[in-house]
Amino acid sequence: MKKEGKLIPNSRTYLCPNGSHLSMYDDQQNYFTNLIAFLKDVENNKFMSDRK
Repeated sequence: MKKEGKLIPNSRTYLCPNGSHLSMYDDQQNYFTNLIAFLKDVENNKFMSDRK
């Protein structure tokens, strides 16, 4: 997972170390903390999307 994340520009890798395919249930604290941070970045125009 870490390796693949490094291949994706602007990715946020390995955000739920205790989660599985259902990290929203398995690793709720990390999942929602990082989701909220991502949404705030988008809202504040701080998110850098991949430009093509």
